[in-house]
Amino acid sequence: MPFDPDSLLADRYQIDTLLGANGNRETWKATDTDDGSSVTLKTLFFGRHMQWQDLKLQEREAATLSTLSHPRIPRHRASFWSEQPEGNYLCLVQEYIPGASLAEKLSRGERLDVQAIRRMAREVLDILIYLHEQSPPVVHRDIKPSNLIEGSDGSISLIDFGAVQAGTVGGQTVTVVGTFGYMPPEQFGGRTVPASDLYALGVTLVALLTGTSPGDWPEGKPPLDTLRKNDLSLCQWLKRLTETELARRINSAHEALVILDGNTVIEKPRRRLVEAESSSTLARLEIAQTGASLMIHMPASCERADLLFPLIAVLLAIFSGIVASGFILILAVMLFYTNNPVAFAVVVSMFGAALSWLMQKTFLSLSQTWHKTKSQTIVFRGSDCELRDSPSEQCSRVFPGGRVWNVQPLLGSRTGLRLCSLSPHGNTCIEWQLPLNETEVSPLAGLINRWLADHPGD
Repeated sequence: MPFDPDSLLADRYQIDTLLGANGNRETWKATDTDDGSSVTLKTLFFGRHMQWQDLKLQEREAATLSTLSHPRIPRHRASFWSEQPEGNYLCLVQEYIPGASLAEKLSRGERLDVQAIRRMAREVLDILIYLHEQSPPVVHRDIKPSNLIEGSDGSISLIDFGAVQAGTVGGQTVTVVGTFGYMPPEQFGGRTVPASDLYALGVTLVALLTGTSPGDWPEGKPPLDTLRKNDLSLCQWLKRLTETELARRINSAHEALVILDGNTVIEKPRRRLVEAESSSTLARLEIAQTGASLMIHMPASCERADLLFPLIAVLLAIFSGIVASGFILILAVMLFYTNNPVAFAVVVSMFGAALSWLMQKTFLSLSQTWHKTKSQTIVFRGSDCELRDSPSEQCSRVFPGGRVWNVQPLLGSRTGLRLCSLSPHGNTCIEWQLPLNETEVSPLAGLINRWLADHPGD
């Protein structure tokens, strides 16, 4: 331990208590002698075993915290170098967050009740909404009980931004950081997105709800089945947060908060595309976003439906051809016995042309009757949405406040979208049958849901 209690650094910060240590890094509670306030002092020793990646993370933490301002995130106050006989230290000074970490409750085997879990979830989601809405999004990457501090008033704060990611390089992070058991699978591959924080939050809440750590879970999976009888909607919500497959996980903190407050039982989700905008399955659609509006135009098409209708068309065409050919054959026989070869050739030609024309006409007629679809346009604007040419289908006529919170694909014989209001004011859904095929509705629903999350409306 290089520093002793009562040591004074930078002629200002007096060391008080060691809060934690990890290799070349130590965290202290200290006092700012200029104003008497308590601060957190994080030090990184430049010794023989120091890795340059540690320096990058320490510098990134300081740079990120200096741009943030949230009442439950520690404020960055200063950074400086401290020269000591054994070597140099990079020191970060942050606002001290008083309270006890949730890891202390977990170490005592305490189990929090459902109400406490819901309250904590809302407070952490509020912090994550703030972080993920930064430009670029700030991903914490190390949410766990020891990094959540409960104040004397019950409020929850998020600390330790030493693994923070603000931006990516080539779509992936530079290094793998985090805590085993709380990290989602994609983080092991060096990739993190805002939904990665949601996974870690879900695992943390399950640990606090069961009083057990991820290392104690069978096969490392959250024991959600044991929680179903206590609160089914919360259990389903936690299951969506802790989906190992990124495409099936709730993809934004805002969406997670809305569903949690809506107290809605979530059905097992269909597989959706994470990058639906770039998917070739939507190339046929015209998608335009201007300001606070999203317009999706589905052109008219002549889609092939079930095999039954083309088969009927072919059979009718053959039947018509047989009837017509029988009539023309009789005429041909009559002309043949008149010993007129020219008339016979004309009649045979007429027979072939008539048969071809009847088959083509019948098939095309039935195909147009059964397969042609009408173009449709969906518009999301502000807090309302509408299906063009259908005034009665405006969201404001169906939902409280006109706000859609979730869009689901309709598959099968009636393809389209199901739009639902999952607000606390009520759960209402409407279904729009649209000129889409099954390969289009799922990625389109995912695209709209991401747009809704990014544009919460009024």
